[in-house]
Amino acid sequence: TLWNLPDGHAVNRIALKRPAGDAELIGSADGKWRLAKPLDAPVDTENVNFILDRLDNLTATRIVSVGKKTRAYYERGANPISATFNAALPNAATSRPAGKVHTFNMAILNSKVYGWMTGDPLGRVGVFTGKLYTQFAAEVRDRKVLAFDPAGITEIALTSGNTQIVLNKLDSGWKYPDDADLQIDLTAVTKYLDQIKSTRAIRFVKDPGDGKFGLAKSEAWITLELTAGDTKISIAVSRTGSDETANRYASVTGVEGVFTISAEAAASLGRKIADFKKQITPS
Repeated sequence: TLWNLPDGHAVNRIALKRPAGDAELIGSADGKWRLAKPLDAPVDTENVNFILDRLDNLTATRIVSVGKKTRAYYERGANPISATFNAALPNAATSRPAGKVHTFNMAILNSKVYGWMTGDPLGRVGVFTGKLYTQFAAEVRDRKVLAFDPAGITEIALTSGNTQIVLNKLDSGWKYPDDADLQIDLTAVTKYLDQIKSTRAIRFVKDPGDGKFGLAKSEAWITLELTAGDTKISIAVSRTGSDETANRYASVTGVEGVFTISAEAAASLGRKIADFKKQITPS
């Protein structure tokens, strides 16, 4: 065991340094957390809670090295991650991070994850699971990028390549203006809107740059525009992802920055008009 949270203490601040981008998390007296850097935003509760649980107790699978001189070998590992955190007795009278500062470090060497605590007088290094590394590397910003009431959507405009599908919601149900006689399946439209709403970011891009992700209307693979009264929600999905993954880049109106979604999530946003056509069952 490299670290145990002292009895009665709580972690109230975490500063993460990671290859995908740094982040600072601030906890409040009521146990709620927010992202403070690189921007002020809600956190992904599941991922943050995982990190907090692990900072209660950091126990390695086994200790592989003792001594600061030998620890230097592991410090040269690839893709380092560090979590610097404040641990203090709860104090509702202050909202500023307080308490002693500790740092847990990880690096990858020969496909294994090694971890150590800065300031450990024994200079111990332990082997940790890949899952631990993955969770500390995971997105800590809230990954819910779409918030709307499907029942309030009155128009769906889906463009893919040179094909556009527009559906309008009328008192009589959903209609396809290009073919007024085509019967639209309400259940199919509802499921599609639920699918859109459930889209989750995998990770927000560290440096969006200027249009280098292919999300402009003329370049995007899929563009979606949802209308609810005077409000319009625009969604854009890129044709390709990075060289390392099949994930696609995406952007949403009102959400700062570019993020990635899985290739499967991107494909699920694509539809043909036949997917919304009401199926007539022979009597």
